[in-house]
Amino acid sequence: MNLSLPFNRIKILALVPVFYLTTAFQSPHSQIYDIYFGNNANPIGTLTVKQAKTAEGRTNSMSSRIQSKLMARMEVDITSVFRNNVLHESRAERKGELLTSVRQSGKKYVVVHKGETRTLDLSGIIFSVGDLYFTEPEGVHSVFSETLARELVIRHLGNHLYELQLPEGKRNVYHYSKGKCTEVEVNHSLGKARFVLR
Repeated sequence: MNLSLPFNRIKILALVPVFYLTTAFQSPHSQIYDIYFGNNANPIGTLTVKQAKTAEGRTNSMSSRIQSKLMARMEVDITSVFRNNVLHESRAERKGELLTSVRQSGKKYVVVHKGETRTLDLSGIIFSVGDLYFTEPEGVHSVFSETLARELVIRHLGNHLYELQLPEGKRNVYHYSKGKCTEVEVNHSLGKARFVLR
């Protein structure tokens, strides 16, 4: 009697879920938002956000591309790497030039922001601005900004709306439907903008 045939089938059945899980980790979830400024009916750019699950955690990336008569061409890229659900490192760049970097070092974070180095006494950052595009922040009270390298207060306004409080009294409002961010109202120094999910 040949017993290797049933064992080979068991091996194959055991490997199928591993294959699907591995494939899922490799395929990032991607969303594109059109950026509107002021009362413009036409978008002035796009924001592309991606989240890739890995065996160690997740990686978020955001790329904004803006071109308008009021503003020079803007290109901002932000990447955040989480390991065991804690921020390990992040980088924010404008046209390839480093704006902010954050790296976990023991129970602190080393921050380089606008050329100056400092430390943050935070044992573990678990939620960042990049996460807001993929997860409705129910029960979350603070969100880490990768560009400002600081924690920001977030408030639930009701009806799946959340206000992220920025420095100088500004605020961004995130709208959710079925757990997905569908729109962001952004307060910019030049005026108001909206990111609208395609």
